[in-house]
Amino acid sequence: MLPTLKINDEVKQTLGSVDIQIIESEKQPIRTVDKQTIGKMLPNVIMHVAKDVGILDVDKYSLIRTVDIIGRYYSALSLTEIKLAFELLMVGELDQHLPQSYGQPDKNHYNKFTPEYVTKVLNAYKRRKNKAIIKLVNNQPKQEALPKPKKLVFSDFLNELLVRYNAFTLGKYIPYMRPYPVLAFFKHIGISKSIPEYNKKLLEKEYQLQLGSDKKTHEKQKLKIGDEYSLIIHISAENQFYNEKIEELFNYIKKKEINLKKIIDEIKRTSSAIDQ
Repeated sequence: MLPTLKINDEVKQTLGSVDIQIIESEKQPIRTVDKQTIGKMLPNVIMHVAKDVGILDVDKYSLIRTVDIIGRYYSALSLTEIKLAFELLMVGELDQHLPQSYGQPDKNHYNKFTPEYVTKVLNAYKRRKNKAIIKLVNNQPKQEALPKPKKLVFSDFLNELLVRYNAFTLGKYIPYMRPYPVLAFFKHIGISKSIPEYNKKLLEKEYQLQLGSDKKTHEKQKLKIGDEYSLIIHISAENQFYNEKIEELFNYIKKKEINLKKIIDEIKRTSSAIDQ
């Protein structure tokens, strides 16, 4: 299981109020609640948030489709998080995580509560949630530890991989700063047949997603950052691509009920026997 992350007063001082709200709202994901209960409660939540954003009427088709999509693709979120996502949208906390339209965050719903609108908001919320979780992880109380011998470096990698997979199964996916070794490891143990290749078309696609299509925004960023602008965008987009591939593999492992812990324990046991 994922080790319990501490949220004491010391840690809270390093987090913003929104970070704390997000972290404290993630209890009881939708997928852990029985379908009958969700079938009654989720439509009420949808009608509630629709009124909050100024939509007074939600047609039956949109309501049914929205409930279905949330249940299938956003079941790692809790009902409280669904409501929080739209609250954060209203106060501007999701602006930098939304698609851009003419240089501005695209919050428009055109007076229709459609599945497209809902997924736009929830995807932005998930990006903001990842940011909060990373901040929480990075600000955990530091514990003094003795230097470890070099032979334990690979063991540390395996431990971190298992922790992150367990986090993923709990709806707390934390992106890797260096995802390529993880993909190489999954290829080595046979979970994937090859390591996905990154290309310029994918770079341009992710580039547009991150900065929007407004050329003025691009030029301002270039002036602000300078010559390193293209390199920063490339690294960010490339990491995003590889992290999405890791998330796909995590989904595959979960769906196929592959015992990743058992595989890792066996590798560690074999490595330990060789070292002795």
